[in-house]
Amino acid sequence: MNEKFRHLSDLQLSQIIAAASNELRERLSKGAAKSSVTYKSVEKTVENIMTPPKADREYVLYIKALLRRGEYIRADDRVRVAEIAQDFPAWVQRQGLPTKSNTGPWNDARKRYSTPKEREL
Repeated sequence: MNEKFRHLSDLQLSQIIAAASNELRERLSKGAAKSSVTYKSVEKTVENIMTPPKADREYVLYIKALLRRGEYIRADDRVRVAEIAQDFPAWVQRQGLPTKSNTGPWNDARKRYSTPKEREL
């Protein structure tokens, strides 16, 4: 309950609500004709991205799930993702994974995706 209105009687509170409702209705009816807000339509660009075969997609998404859990991604897994990224770089990047097999970008991605541990207060 809001402390500002606690001292008001039910009748006084309902009168304030009715007055506010009338004021809002008048503002909306006047504002509909001359709105001060302008809206711009934004053109969306749709990019068609080639997707890898189903087995490669599932593998990359599995690695992404491991990364999100904060697990270490082995070198051979990083190499396979990099090989898939050679043929489908836009799709792998859209998944938020590095396209190279170097350890640095993978560690950065793991830090970005993993949830921080709770600190003891």
